[in-house]
Amino acid sequence: MLNRSPAVQSRSRHYGSNFIYAYSHKLGKVVTLESNLEYWHFLQVELDPEIVRYEEHPDKITIIADDGKERGSIFDMSVIKANGTIEYREIKYSDDLETDRTQTQVMIQKAWCEAKGYLHRVVTEKDIILGDKYIYNLSFLYYRLFNVTEKSEFSSNAILETIKASPLTIRDIIEIGYAPNRVYDDLAYLYSKGKIQMDIKDKEIGFDTEVRYG
Repeated sequence: MLNRSPAVQSRSRHYGSNFIYAYSHKLGKVVTLESNLEYWHFLQVELDPEIVRYEEHPDKITIIADDGKERGSIFDMSVIKANGTIEYREIKYSDDLETDRTQTQVMIQKAWCEAKGYLHRVVTEKDIILGDKYIYNLSFLYYRLFNVTEKSEFSSNAILETIKASPLTIRDIIEIGYAPNRVYDDLAYLYSKGKIQMDIKDKEIGFDTEVRYG
């Protein structure tokens, strides 16, 4: 699991006809997404410290249905969490969940996961778009990760030491003496590792954003 190329899919796309190719910091390679919703979910996964590895569109699975016919499906993503849990995910807009096609697809996936002992989760826009600025901020942090180097773990320790006693705004951190040209890069690194907390749901990340330890 999680070491194969994405399976090729041929299906109608209700939310755009273009594939989206994006570089994964977690995997060190380019991944393929098939809708804006999948891309937004990708950003969420990339910044989630609880997810250590994932695979987009893993191999096609099949089951023998109650009618004796073989039925197949392809998940949108499988993830491995830090605690070792393996979870397979189907990403859908909530208004698609009542369609016969989606219900059949989810039934196949759940039956396969139950047989294999894996978790299954249907992820909708309600699980992904958590606030007015959430996707914007995830994108901001994701692109800041391109500036992260092997030295970031050491340079970001200064921020951690600064906020251990009490939370500070980004403006406070800069005024204390932290290099303005590095602060956002190191904050992205720390956030992706789960070492800091910031409210990124409803306000754009900026000077007034509060940074909390842990």
